[in-house]
Amino acid sequence: MDRIAQAEGFANRNDYQALAILRWAQHEGHQLTVTDLAAALGDTTATTANRTIRLQDLGYVERSPHPTDRRSVHITITKKRRRQRRTHGPHPNQPT
Repeated sequence: MDRIAQAEGFANRNDYQALAILRWAQHEGHQLTVTDLAAALGDTTATTANRTIRLQDLGYVERSPHPTDRRSVHITITKKRRRQRRTHGPHPNQPT
């Protein structure tokens, strides 16, 4: 997995894990905030905010304003990530 993560430009496997969590949430019909994703990863919100900015810069996620909380953003996977998933398959720890 580290080799795939590095080939995709991720800093570490937690970037890849963040995408797996976001993919699962999207599949289940949930929208996650930075705080939600941080809790799922066991990271701080600051670390996760930086991670999502990096993933956005790479084109894997989009950050959009939360409709009721102007301090929060929703994070969603882009089409680039969905295409990448078809190429490499699902994350080994991703729930089915």
